[in-house]
This record gives sequence, structure tokens and C-alpha cells, in this order.
Amino acid sequence: AAAAAAATATPTRDDDLKRKEIVLHAGLKHPNIVELKDVVDAEPAGRQAKELCMIMELMEGGELYAEVVTHGGLSEELARFYFRQVLMGVCYCHGRKLVHRDIKLENLLLSRDRQVVKIADFGHGKDVSTTAAKTLIATEKYVAPEALEGGEYDGYKVDMWSCGVVLYCMTECRFPFTKAGNHGCEIGRASCRER
Repeated sequence: AAAAAAATATPTRDDDLKRKEIVLHAGLKHPNIVELKDVVDAEPAGRQAKELCMIMELMEGGELYAEVVTHGGLSEELARFYFRQVLMGVCYCHGRKLVHRDIKLENLLLSRDRQVVKIADFGHGKDVSTTAAKTLIATEKYVAPEALEGGEYDGYKVDMWSCGVVLYCMTECRFPFTKAGNHGCEIGRASCRER
């Protein structure tokens, strides 16, 4: 039992990643970024070890992904309305020398009234004030080609590429590219309109 307790007390790679995410996210205060409310060291139900738990702002409107799939794509007007908010959040992050590296519909959350979009999940984020991004961390269908080449890349440009893919997906309800985009297949299920 003592050996098991000692093993659970040793920080894991997941603990280190979560701590990094907390540090990056804690300093962000913007109307288009999900707020980190608190961090607690707790023992979740069914687990035998404590872990860091992030308490986030509740976004009752769900993922933008579900909104796009449910409606078979969004009108240009609504997509522009949401996209402007996404860009404001991304620009705020970039102004603080932070790149998200995983901008996608699933990480964009809606308020209950669906009037506000907020960026969530900074688990792949990176502070690029001292070192460039070089690790390939992203969702394949949204990632920029230069990030797939290996080596250093401009994290700001990679985020902007992902934003462009998000905008395309919002209006077309499908991914724009064949190699990394399901051969242009529609996102979600049959609810997306025919192309």
C-alpha cells in the first residue's frame, strides 16, 4: 500500500501537461475565451489518486461543432458573426504571445443564448515569447501544412490556418481538403446538406 501511495504521489506526464495548461489559461481574461474559474487538487469519484481539476466557466450552448452539424452548416451571416468572435479571442492570445494550436469547432463553445462564442481547451497551447513552436500538436483536419513538415513553424500562422478551416466548415459543413479532410467528406452525419 505504501508503494502504491508513493507511485501516485509522483507527478506524471499528464500532470505536467495539465499544470502547463493551467499556467497558460490562468492569465487569460477575454470575453471570447472560456474563463478558468478555479483549480482544485481533488480525488475524483472512482479514482484512487488526487489530480488537478480545472473548474471552467459553464458554456450551456455546447460546441459550435454541434450547431454546425445540426443546421447542416450556418448562413454566411451567422458564420461571420461567430468567426469575428473567434478571431478576437485568437488575436488576444497572440497579443500575449500564446498560440492555441488546436483551434477547431469542438473547442469553440457557445453561450446558452448562442450569442457568444468562446475558445476552450488550451492543453496544446504554447507560450512562444522565448521559443518557436515545433511539436506537431493539433487535430489533423485543421492543421496547417507547414506544421506537418516537422521542425519549427510559426504558431501564429498555424492558428490562423485553423481559423480558416473553421470558417469553411461553418458554412459548408465539410472539410476543405482531401488528404487531411476525409476526402472532402461532410462533418458529422447525414444531417449536413448535400454538396
